Amino acid sequence: MRAVLVATAGAALILGATACGSGSGPTYPVNVYVAGKHFASVAPGHPSSFLPKALIVQQAHGEIFLHVDQAVANTLVDQALANHQGRVDLPYTRVRSFIKMELQHQLFHHDSEVTALSMIASSVGIDAPQVRLVPLLRRNGPAAPQPIPGSKLFRWGDPEKGFVGKPNAPGPRGGFGVYEAPIRRLGAKSGVHLVGFDGKSVAAVRTALFEGHPLIAWVDWDGAAGGHTTWVTPSGKKITVSVGERAIVLTGAGPGYYLLNDPGSGKEYKWSLSRFSTRWQMLGRRALELP
Repeated sequence: MRAVLVATAGAALILGATACGSGSGPTYPVNVYVAGKHFASVAPGHPSSFLPKALIVQQAHGEIFLHVDQAVANTLVDQALANHQGRVDLPYTRVRSFIKMELQHQLFHHDSEVTALSMIASSVGIDAPQVRLVPLLRRNGPAAPQPIPGSKLFRWGDPEKGFVGKPNAPGPRGGFGVYEAPIRRLGAKSGVHLVGFDGKSVAAVRTALFEGHPLIAWVDWDGAAGGHTTWVTPSGKKITVSVGERAIVLTGAGPGYYLLNDPGSGKEYKWSLSRFSTRWQMLGRRALELP
């Protein structure tokens, strides 16, 4: 983790050097730490009010913006000086995070999941373009929906086991997509280690992002506007899916929002907490984390 000073009024990296007390022997500055990293040294008699309000630390794959309460910080530093302590660790609050990631636009009608994986791979220096990943993705079931005699349902694949449909066939019955397990396996083959995140809370998503870990998340992009459809797999399992299913990459969070890269448009968006929570839960809270 690397501490970096944000340019705020009155902030200074080195606030003092070794100083001597008057008549009571030598006294030394207190070393100030934030998020486990040395930030400053404050000498006796030097005003600790110069401590910063904001810091940026590099953690995992992202930059984390921290807030330091100046009143609390000043009190703790003054107490440490009075007690001749050599070190003080300041409390802080994680305010927002940002994980730099190159935007990609999906090349096929139904490969948002592969595009999301390609973005994640690129962020850790692994070259895994969509055109190479799509042919390697496991398929499941017939390529096109098959009618079932005497039933309104049709027979198609299981997205838990592999890609359903044709990646580049237009329309909801041309292709659907794939869920986490096959994407996780495909990532492992490409050297990308992803961790299952299924069923966790929205709070856990924010925690991961505040620790610098991007996530691939499955959401209902249309907000149920496209409705749902149901079919039966060759093994007899009934599958009900949202037509608006899409995989996105979460790249940061802040007060009241999430940042995400959308493969469908190749653009970055800012979603409110409620919007993400609703649309993520509509797809069963499916996600994969890059640790």
